[in-house]
Amino acid sequence: MNPTHAVLYSNDEIPASLARRLYGFRPPWIDWNGGITMAAKKTSRSTASASAGGARRTSGGGSSGRDASPHSSSPSSSGATVEGLVDAWRTNQRINTLILEHVSDEGLRCTLSVRGGRGVSGEFAHLHNIRLAHLEKRAPGLEKGLVKLDPKADLSRRDLIDALEASAARIEDLLVGAYEGAPKRRGFRKGIFTTLSYFVSHEAHHRGRVLLTLKVRGETLDRDVVMRIWGWDQLET
Repeated sequence: MNPTHAVLYSNDEIPASLARRLYGFRPPWIDWNGGITMAAKKTSRSTASASAGGARRTSGGGSSGRDASPHSSSPSSSGATVEGLVDAWRTNQRINTLILEHVSDEGLRCTLSVRGGRGVSGEFAHLHNIRLAHLEKRAPGLEKGLVKLDPKADLSRRDLIDALEASAARIEDLLVGAYEGAPKRRGFRKGIFTTLSYFVSHEAHHRGRVLLTLKVRGETLDRDVVMRIWGWDQLET
């Protein structure tokens, strides 16, 4: 679209036809008979009002520029705790285990590569190996006793679960140590929650590749298992 001809919409004005093209699916907040649902409109107005109120408070006479910084709050003052950090990481690992517990033996050997690239088991081996690489860099010594996996080897379900559980425990030690400022425990420069986000997003990306491979090869997981991947409040860690 020519920028000079661009049409800007607020959340209250997006037509359903445009929303369909933007999202590529039917988001639940869209009223397909008209546009954004009333609930979404209300949420949008509430969010805008809260943002305006926050801007007024941070620009008022009683606040300093330091207080307005999004990075100024300590984890505890923002409601985040080391327990929450650990639980998020354990939930991520529980999803890896959940998939491995339910994928078929044939599914573990599935691949979409025509050049000998990683298949399903290789994707999980890759997750383990990347964890080890970060342990070597960010928490020297924590990788001791852990062994890299060959992504092209015929790895069993038990091999993968055991390796991932072991490396997940070491990454947990890294995260907690970096959170508490322990020596030789270093996260990303932007902070421990950026570090956690990196690990989770990387592993979620490869889980997506796994699910796509299984779907294309006719080894799709049960719908109940797939839905449980998104039930973070319900997953036992």
